[in-house]
Amino acid sequence: HDLTYLFVVIGLGILNAVVNDSVSLSEVLFVNGIIAGVAALLEYIPWVSGTASLRVIYDDLERVRSGDRAALMADLVARTGLEIERYTIDDIDLLRETARITVYFQE
Repeated sequence: HDLTYLFVVIGLGILNAVVNDSVSLSEVLFVNGIIAGVAALLEYIPWVSGTASLRVIYDDLERVRSGDRAALMADLVARTGLEIERYTIDDIDLLRETARITVYFQE
């Protein structure tokens, strides 16, 4: 979210820098208000906010090896307490017998 705001502010700065004398102040303020309003509206609408992710170090490598995706998902939900939509296995460390898993959930 922070990068989105950064790009919006940079875009507004560039837009305001190229304004010349033929554009009135009210037109510039109207365009700036529309851009800022759309960004704020998209931030506070729950179904548009998207999913968040969390990286987890998972210690039950046997469950990962078994290939039972439903059991792994149920264990991740039980351990994290989140309503997990999906997950990806990013890395498996055979030396430490852990896996790095990214879980995705609704904010």
